[in-house]
Formats: sequence, C-alpha cells, structure tokens
Amino acid sequence: MRYNFIVMSNENYGQHYQPPPVPPPLPQAPPSQRKEEGAGKYVLLIGGGCLLLLLLAGAVGFFVWYIFNATADPLKVVNLQLQALQQNDLEKAYSYCSAGFKQYTNYESFQSFVSGNPALKNAKEFTSSNREVAQGTAKLKGNLVSSDGTKSIAEFHLVQEGRAWKIQYINIGESAATSEENKSVRKVPDQNRDEIPTSTPEPQDDVAPQAQRDTINTIPAPTGGLRIQEIQVEQQADGDLTAVTIRFKVYGFGTDDTGRSPRIHLLQDLKTYYPDGSAIPDLTRPGIKDLEDYGTFDYANMWNSLKIPSSYPRGTYRVELTVHDQVGNTDTTSSTEFTLQ
Repeated sequence: MRYNFIVMSNENYGQHYQPPPVPPPLPQAPPSQRKEEGAGKYVLLIGGGCLLLLLLAGAVGFFVWYIFNATADPLKVVNLQLQALQQNDLEKAYSYCSAGFKQYTNYESFQSFVSGNPALKNAKEFTSSNREVAQGTAKLKGNLVSSDGTKSIAEFHLVQEGRAWKIQYINIGESAATSEENKSVRKVPDQNRDEIPTSTPEPQDDVAPQAQRDTINTIPAPTGGLRIQEIQVEQQADGDLTAVTIRFKVYGFGTDDTGRSPRIHLLQDLKTYYPDGSAIPDLTRPGIKDLEDYGTFDYANMWNSLKIPSSYPRGTYRVELTVHDQVGNTDTTSSTEFTLQ
C-alpha cells in the first residue's frame, strides 16, 4: 500500500491566506436626526432667554417688595392717626405729626383742619399702591376710605424722627372712585407745606362750601416781576373763634438752576391790623411761612389761617402780606381786608 503525502510550507500557506474583508463605514445619521440636534440649540437659546426674563422679573418683584416693605410702617402710622380721629382723640392724632408740622401748625389749627375735612375725620383707613421712600422720607398716594366705601384722594408725606415715622404733610382731595379718575381735582393745601401747582390754576369755588368767603380788591400788583395776585379770604365759625383763611398766588419768582434740580424759595411775612388801624401782635409774624420746593412752576399757592377770638372788636380788619424771594432777592407786598360781623 502506498501513501502519498503533500507537504505545504508556511510560505505556500501564506500565499493562500486572505485576511477578512474590512467592514464598511457606519451609515450617516438620517436628516431628521440632524434637524433634531439643530432644534436642540434653539431650545437652549430660548431657555436662556426665559431665564433672563425670570431674573429680570425677580429683580422687579424684589424692588416692589422692598418699597412696600419699607413703607409698611409709614402707612401704619397714617392709619393709626385715622383711628385716633375716629375715636375723636385729637391729641393722640396730633401726636403722630412731625416736629416740623407742629412748628407751623399748632393744635388749634390742626383741630380746625380736621373739622373742615370730613373725608379725613371719617376715614376708616388709608390705602396706597403708589409709594416712594428715600433718604428718610416716605411719600404715600392713595385713597381715604370711609365706612360706607366712599373714597377720597389723599397724599401723606412722612419723615423719620429717630426710629419713628411722623406725618409731615397731608393733602386731601374730593371724593373719588379711584385716585386715577380725579387727577385734575384741586387738593386742599396741608397745614405745613403750601401746594405748588405746575399747570393753569383751577377754579376754587368749592374749597369751603360752608364758609363765608370774601373776595377783596387788592393793591394793584406790578405787571412783571415778583407779585401777589388772586387773594381770597374765607371766614368760618369755630366755637368762640372765627377762622379766617387767606389764600393767594405768587408769580414772577426766581428759580435756582445751579443744583441738580431747579429750586424756588419764598418767605412770607404777615401783619394784621385792628379796625382802628393798630397792629395785632398775636397775628403779626415775620417768616410765618417758609416755602422751598424743587421744580419749575408757573406760580405758587400760599396761604395763612387766622384765629380771631370773639372778644375782638367787630369791624373791618386789614391784612398785609409780604413775600421775599430768596432766590431772586426781590420782595413784594400786597394787602386785603375782611369784615368781622
């Protein structure tokens, strides 16, 4: 028996060995997948924008929260004064007023002011959504709300005395549904600071409907420069006294433009004379009103309140008004009369 052997060398094996084929490249992502990746970028941009808006809204919300939190105590003081007025505790209500307020408004004048403003005396509460606070002064604008729901425009300014808030300025308007509906209503000047309008004077026929009002011809004022015009006198019985309120307008004063804001500064002197022509010491005072404010104004409202005891003689009284323009360094004087029946 024969056996035939075939011997294959490594070399011959290598000639017949073929390596496995290279796998084909992976297929590319379909177009829909690439669009989804692009959309993802837009989602990130939109998300970033929303985050920025949320941060901005948060900052605004924090600012509003800060203002309302900072003015919570001043608002509480106003409502504490209203509560005292409802309880007919005028002394307690007067205690919430600042030292500056009391300097120009004594207790009797405050009592007269409250009596002449039922909206203040009968208010259940004061609500305010328009508030400002800066450098120890809080300004609250809103509505006095009576027990029957009637609303009257009002504005209070408060200042810090130590750690306490005190009322420095009171401004009351007529009844209104909301303060926005009656922006044109003329407000009653407060007992510490004269109101300065920035527009054309509004009619004043309804200032004191229960008071006797005298409109007296005044000494002619110059056509230009500092001048007093439109003097009006109101009389109203107040127990054993006669309350005489004198209102007038000042034109032609100077404005200081050297500071950050335009400024005016007026001082008022008052002289009152008996019917026989002699001066009344108790109703004569230099610098009785000091009016300083910031802004550009066409005219300034100024006023005075006199208390005439029943023991004073009947007849015609004369009042001499002098205004000193501290900015323009000019003075003007005018006079008016009223008859005490």
